[in-house]
Amino acid sequence: MNSINVSMGTSPFQLHLGRSPCVIPPIKQSKLDNEPEDKRTHTLMAQLQNNVMEAQDSLLAAKAS
Repeated sequence: MNSINVSMGTSPFQLHLGRSPCVIPPIKQSKLDNEPEDKRTHTLMAQLQNNVMEAQDSLLAAKAS
């Protein structure tokens, strides 16, 4: 689930959740942790939409070649 798919250029995990899986706990605090929850939600949704569009573009490029 966290292996990068060659056609999509991303892992299914990242496409589904918008981030790569964490193997160990983060050492430093994320920049987003200080933002209000509604702004973090908006940022996450925008990133997920961007990831899906990039995956679609990659799949179309793989299909065309």
